[in-house]
Amino acid sequence: LHGDGRTGAGLVNASVDKVFFTGSERTGRSIAVSCAPRFVPVSLELGGSDAAIVLEDADMEHAASGILWARFSNAGQTCVAVKRVIAVGDAYEQLLPRLARGVAALTIVADTGDERVNADMGPVITAAQRALIMEQLEEAVAQGATVVARQEPRAPTSSAMVASGRAERQVPAVVLSNVTTAMRVWQEETFGPVLVVVRASSDDAAIAMANNTRYGLSASVWTADRARGARIAGQLQAGTMALNDAVITAGLPEIPHGGVKASGLGRIHGVEGLMECVRTRTVVDDALPRMRQPWWFGYGPESTSRLDAYLRVAHGRSWWERLAGLPGTIKMLLRPERPL
Repeated sequence: LHGDGRTGAGLVNASVDKVFFTGSERTGRSIAVSCAPRFVPVSLELGGSDAAIVLEDADMEHAASGILWARFSNAGQTCVAVKRVIAVGDAYEQLLPRLARGVAALTIVADTGDERVNADMGPVITAAQRALIMEQLEEAVAQGATVVARQEPRAPTSSAMVASGRAERQVPAVVLSNVTTAMRVWQEETFGPVLVVVRASSDDAAIAMANNTRYGLSASVWTADRARGARIAGQLQAGTMALNDAVITAGLPEIPHGGVKASGLGRIHGVEGLMECVRTRTVVDDALPRMRQPWWFGYGPESTSRLDAYLRVAHGRSWWERLAGLPGTIKMLLRPERPL
């Protein structure tokens, strides 16, 4: 169901078997707390501060193009949008001007009416969201961040746009450098068109910076060396990773999607997503129903040694150890000491 807090509260408090929620970390925590007393399971896809690690050997034109779309499409309001770019070594000098030029070329409009075909970006969803984005941006600049590029929205073309309130939801597309990990644009989810770009000295430093967040929804690695990219991706604390692409993971129904840490729990899509909607039950049917289990009651003087022999057969470190336990195991199975 789509709706505000009242709709969500009505759903959570209804007689439901499970709740799936996509939204903010704060609301997700409230839903989990509300469901806990009744043991209603929840699947939560919450905030993200997704990192894109760009290596020196990456195709910089390709990386810049992909990251621009992954950050600024849908006015930056995408759960798995690239929020932080971590460029390794010389990749920083190669990538940053390309991102700046890309932002300068964006067409941002207040409405998607007649200009829909030519528009790259429209307004954000609410005036309150715009206020939060601008607060994060202005605070970062006040703390020393540098605005590398800033593309302002076009002025409204009609009084109807102004009257609709869409003009009040316009946000510029911005690229920031000189950002520290203490700034809100790094530590919080910026759900809007603000892209952070920083430099890392090495692969390990880039991994540490990418993981330096309480979120872990998605991440990407941009490189010509797929093996190197896979090694880095395997060390990132995120639910999904992509090599030389971004955002696409959330749109593939055949693969599981979801996050770790404060980005939530559970999965949608893929077999794992279907299993989220299943209550697993197990039935064990003994293949030899007339055979007494040797570990049942009726212990005798040799019970311990026979059980030890069985464990050696089942879990011995070598074939010799397993073979040595075979006589005692056979006795345990065929000659119970004191059957009850």
